[in-house]
Amino acid sequence: MEQAVTNLLQNAARYAPGMPVTVRVQSEGPWARLVVRDSGPGIHEKDHARIFERFAQADSEQFAGGFGLGLWIVKQVVEAHSGTVALTSRPGAGSAFTLMLPCD
Repeated sequence: MEQAVTNLLQNAARYAPGMPVTVRVQSEGPWARLVVRDSGPGIHEKDHARIFERFAQADSEQFAGGFGLGLWIVKQVVEAHSGTVALTSRPGAGSAFTLMLPCD
């Protein structure tokens, strides 16, 4: 899980340098919700599913580097722990990655 959270924080720092990043953790019954929200350029809806694939990156005028493995690793780690990862984003409005993990 440490790797998954680190990857989300590194992405936020890479795509939203110098902008606010928030991390929120809360309990929801048998689940833990972790949200990493940035104030970066956002991700177009057509790229939401694709960016979790191996070697994929969102189409962006602001190329931030990397190999396109970070979010794929996040998804693999979270799903290996019986959790889910979701993205809420749109161009110009930042991004929020939400991890839902069982607490047991």
